[in-house]
Amino acid sequence: MELFMVRRSASSRFAADVFVFPGGTIRDGDTNARVLSRCGGLTAESAHATLAERGGTPAATPELAIGLYIATLRELFEEAGVLLALDDHGQALGITDGERRRRLADARAALQSGSLALGDLLEDEGLRLSGDRLIPFSHWITPRTSPKRFDTRFFVAAMPSDQTAVHCDVETTEGVWMTPRVALERCARGELKLVHVTIEHLRRLVDLASVDDVLEFARAKRIRTVCPVPDGAGGWRSDLEGDGW
Repeated sequence: MELFMVRRSASSRFAADVFVFPGGTIRDGDTNARVLSRCGGLTAESAHATLAERGGTPAATPELAIGLYIATLRELFEEAGVLLALDDHGQALGITDGERRRRLADARAALQSGSLALGDLLEDEGLRLSGDRLIPFSHWITPRTSPKRFDTRFFVAAMPSDQTAVHCDVETTEGVWMTPRVALERCARGELKLVHVTIEHLRRLVDLASVDDVLEFARAKRIRTVCPVPDGAGGWRSDLEGDGW
């Protein structure tokens, strides 16, 4: 079982030159009516319920909950080139046709630059987002002493067999597939820069042998909101007792 990770640009203001999971922030256009009408398998209410059903601090509103799913799907496409969506025939999107691949590559760049709205992309390509393919995994909030704070939901999803993950060359400069164990070993040797939250997630996944194992674990695990605190040795530790986050 391997995970796709991207390397943030060395010029980034936060976590520069660090390998992370693809992700980002909610944008205003993520939850407009055009996008919501093309979000298959998920509503604001069901997204809100799903994010709350296994614990952790719930999303403040159903609108925020569905926004978290949609932003995750959009950022996955922007940063990794992977678009979890269905076509108008209800089939999972494959990016094997050369013309569609070129159109989506252009659309990806336009989304990142802000010159294309997500709703336009979905309507132009006749697609519906597959929000139900995202499985909530965890909820972490950056330490209270951090100069920049993020309230972050992590999701897992299986990689589509007929798509290819690739970094974007805008916010990220490299993309790699690695097992959690290899990533942790490379980090320990100083070959791979990782932040605390990424290390902790890799540790939770290191003994899972297959994608199915990860998805099964993700569906069943409890979720507890984590806000790390200093460990007294220059690092961080969970603010929770035990490892059950």
